[in-house]
Amino acid sequence: MIPTDLQQAYNEHCQIRLTQYQAAMQAAGRQWLIVDSGGLQTRFLDDTTYPFRLNPYSARLAPLQSFPESLMIIGHGEQPALLLYQPEDYWHAVAGLDCPAIEQRFTVKTFSQIERLLQEAKAITGGQAVAYLGERPQRFDHAQPNPTLLLAYLDFQQAVKTGYEITCIRRANQIAAKGHQAVAETCRTTTSELALHLKYLEAIDASDDTLPYDNIIAGNQHAAILHYTLRNDEPQSMNSLLIDAGATYLGYCSDISRTYGNQPGLFADLIAQLDTLQTALCDSIKPGVVYTEYHHQASLGIAELLVDNNIITCSKSQAKEQQLAGVFFPHGLGHLLGVQVHDRGGHQADTRGTPNPPPEKYPHLRFTRTLATDQVFTIEPGIYFIDQLLKKAHSDGRGKHFNWALIETLKPFGGIRIEDNVRVTEQGSENLTRPAF
Repeated sequence: MIPTDLQQAYNEHCQIRLTQYQAAMQAAGRQWLIVDSGGLQTRFLDDTTYPFRLNPYSARLAPLQSFPESLMIIGHGEQPALLLYQPEDYWHAVAGLDCPAIEQRFTVKTFSQIERLLQEAKAITGGQAVAYLGERPQRFDHAQPNPTLLLAYLDFQQAVKTGYEITCIRRANQIAAKGHQAVAETCRTTTSELALHLKYLEAIDASDDTLPYDNIIAGNQHAAILHYTLRNDEPQSMNSLLIDAGATYLGYCSDISRTYGNQPGLFADLIAQLDTLQTALCDSIKPGVVYTEYHHQASLGIAELLVDNNIITCSKSQAKEQQLAGVFFPHGLGHLLGVQVHDRGGHQADTRGTPNPPPEKYPHLRFTRTLATDQVFTIEPGIYFIDQLLKKAHSDGRGKHFNWALIETLKPFGGIRIEDNVRVTEQGSENLTRPAF
């Protein structure tokens, strides 16, 4: 499960994270913590289940993606326990744990019956100030479910990644890059979005269930839909293609976007220019700067780019003052990244969960904190030609500064997004994505 070359790093990672979990418990006045891996959810009026998704608070301590119905028990001073559910079942395959690194950090016990597993958890924790993290608090009526202060403490701390986590995210980027390259080679021909999605899965040796999020494979005008996941199965000429797709490694995610244009002209020029802007933003990352400032710089840069290409017809200063770039760049510049694609804690000011919301002019920004060494997040500026936003700009007067004839020629291409995963270093940044390509 955890390869030999990462076992020492995992051991150090576990020590750091467990210390943080215990500090969070102390801040919340809890002596014990039960972390539920989660269970298999049955579909409505059916006997099949949805794919299992591991509780992120379990995933940060061990890659247990194949162990639903299991529990971690964390106390103060004791080695934490890992209670694994391993039923005697001839209908389904049951995963076994064969990982010395995890067995070194946890006292592992296996149970063939859920009732016995729950009894063991209650016997260990007793009635002493117990907290529970998970979606089934009714199983532990002696525990405080999902304490706000405990969650806020963990969410704030997890933004800074350990060496083990950074390596996992770097490897997840290397895996995803193979899929992106396979799609880039195929999208030059007549094909379908579904075929490109399947090509991506084949290239990274994955199934839909193991992806960190639903792949966005958006051809032509579909690229104007920010989270397009329908995947048309009809072959078509891909005059443009936006692919936003990632991969996982030991539970940690990558999140990468690229855009391709299949003919020379303005759209291809816009891709190249946005790529230059995005690379400059990544290179400028350094600790001590508030992430919101980078979103502001991205907005200013996109405004200049749109004016330079005569898409916006007023002066650069006027375009910036009236925030005209927001019509074409409606989302935030990026988000925290870890065992969740959108890691929690992006809008927190401290470990107590004090809100740090985005400014009113950038309402969709997911990350507003001051950058610190070893934080990992995405940088993903975009330019889109979205009917809904363009119509609104036309009706409220901002559209008087737009070159509508030129915009009409660009709308069939949909839009552009370029996204890398970036780590903050002591002096600057490390791009975890570009080397993988």
